[in-house]
Amino acid sequence: MQDKDFSQFLILWKTYASIINPTSIVNDDAAYLCFTELKDYEFGDIKTALSKLARRGIFALNIADVIRELENC
Repeated sequence: MQDKDFSQFLILWKTYASIINPTSIVNDDAAYLCFTELKDYEFGDIKTALSKLARRGIFALNIADVIRELENC
């Protein structure tokens, strides 16, 4: 991903946070830190990884889980 993709990533990250916990509040700065950790991956791959994690019920906005899922694809 590139810096221009942050706004799209932020929407995605907040959406998945609300799926897991409808009362969750995602701080934009914290989301940006996650974004920088995932910049080496394609946005579509991140979206797929988040979907897989959410379907398995183990996703809690944990970067390590997302990276493991991305590397197993």
